[in-house]
Amino acid sequence: MNEKPLHLIWTQDTVQLTNDIREKIEEELKQTITSQIDYYNEFANQETTWDLGASVRNHHVYVICDVNGNWKSPKYKWEIIKYNDRLIQALLLWRNVKGHWAATLNYIFTCLPYSRQDKDPEPGMEKNTERQADSAHFMLDIITDELTPDYYITLDVHNKSVLKNRGTTKFVNLYTWWFVKLVMDEINKDEIVLCPMDEWWKKKIEAISRDLHIDHLITLKKRPTKGQNEVEETNVYGDIEGKDVLIHDDIFDTWTSLKNLLEKIREKHPRSVNIAITHGMFNKKFDKNWKVIDPIEIFTELHKKWMFENIYVTDTVNRQGLPDFVKTMSSSSIFANTVLSIFRPGKEGINYNAWS
Repeated sequence: MNEKPLHLIWTQDTVQLTNDIREKIEEELKQTITSQIDYYNEFANQETTWDLGASVRNHHVYVICDVNGNWKSPKYKWEIIKYNDRLIQALLLWRNVKGHWAATLNYIFTCLPYSRQDKDPEPGMEKNTERQADSAHFMLDIITDELTPDYYITLDVHNKSVLKNRGTTKFVNLYTWWFVKLVMDEINKDEIVLCPMDEWWKKKIEAISRDLHIDHLITLKKRPTKGQNEVEETNVYGDIEGKDVLIHDDIFDTWTSLKNLLEKIREKHPRSVNIAITHGMFNKKFDKNWKVIDPIEIFTELHKKWMFENIYVTDTVNRQGLPDFVKTMSSSSIFANTVLSIFRPGKEGINYNAWS
């Protein structure tokens, strides 16, 4: 047994997830795990301040954060705090923990921030071609060079290559076959075929299909030169007539790609269609006329038309008030399993399944 105690710190949006993780760890270790929730505060100019509510000296600390959820300002209760403000809050919290003599610092970001902005500018790009900031690498530079955690744990990174060559920090990117297995058990269909959102996920879908002994499709998407979250054309390859399709992707951001894919799949006459998305953000966006488009409203209409049965998401993003066809699956077991593996290396015999 590790002589130094384990301590969990969580934020407003990860309360339930952290409680579930703690219960599983305590059940396995047969001892109480100390923990605390930290509510940030604001100065009059809206600068963020954190005060740790308990000592972390000589503890193995795990800080569990999410920046995609529903935090509200402590001063203005009606105001949902923006993504970038929440990110700064998380980084300041981590920096605060680092300065208080923990034995080890281990950070869990349930969904890696800026993970989709992962491309370096390409040489010889045309002047009218959009140039993206390499924000994913920059974010990880901040974490590894300034915060220097012992472990950084996350789930289903959009591009896992950004985690390579990151100095002394050990990165754990949790693989989602367990999530797909959970969904398969839940829908209980006879002949499930796994479908990626696009060609970017081809290798991952092949790996999950191989591990779970099921077939998979190939999806190709054509995007315009400019514009985020836009798709010009979607094509699906493979026989799914009379079969049960399970679409799997890492992020449900807005709605365009998934709606187009559902329409193409339905043209091939499957018996059923279900959707498994790791991070269910369900973000609203503006159309060309600056009208707000709500993906929940769009998919509620698609559900009424029997375009799909259910959407399954994990609890890595805290969203309230979702319709009944959105089913949330707990990720607490896979995170607890990972924390235990780090806390007591080489120890086997964990008495629950990572996908349960």
